[in-house]
Amino acid sequence: MAMEVLLGTLEREAEEARAAIEREAGERAKQILARAEAEVAGRRATVLEREAERRRRDSDRELASHRRRLLERLLRARESAIERVLGRAEQLLTALPGAAYGQQVPGLVAAVREHLGEGAVLRCPPALEDAVRAAAGDGLSVESRAEAAPGVVGRSGDGNLTVDGSWTARLATQAPDLRVQLAAQLTLAPAEEPRALG
Repeated sequence: MAMEVLLGTLEREAEEARAAIEREAGERAKQILARAEAEVAGRRATVLEREAERRRRDSDRELASHRRRLLERLLRARESAIERVLGRAEQLLTALPGAAYGQQVPGLVAAVREHLGEGAVLRCPPALEDAVRAAAGDGLSVESRAEAAPGVVGRSGDGNLTVDGSWTARLATQAPDLRVQLAAQLTLAPAEEPRALG
């Protein structure tokens, strides 16, 4: 009987040791599993954050590209409108009757005289001939030509220098400043409505 008690005690101690080892192993397994799950969750979060950041960058890049294309279209449309306005201005200037330029002739002739001196030849359309002759006085000769652009074009006596006071040349000279002014007019503030251009 003592043997049976001893064997029973040994069996109980062995069973308790086994149960303790299983509990410890279970606890360790739970800890390892918890660490592994936390690591996987961390890696997953990192991957998701990186993917979200990549998508944000792609979206920002695409938005910037769309904005750039829209701005390019806007600038092309603005330039086209400016070209139409300047072209229409040139058409209107060349279509005006000569009398409309009468007040400008003395200033144009004075500019030619200042730059080219006496002996210069003034070319003008027939509609301006009388006004140009009156402003030219002595020392400048006047040629009236049907194909001459409205305004006054002066050429030095030797033909080497030309002062182009035609309206189309003056418009071309002022075009850069006009472009800036027109561009400012075509730039709309948020509350403004588009203006029609002729």
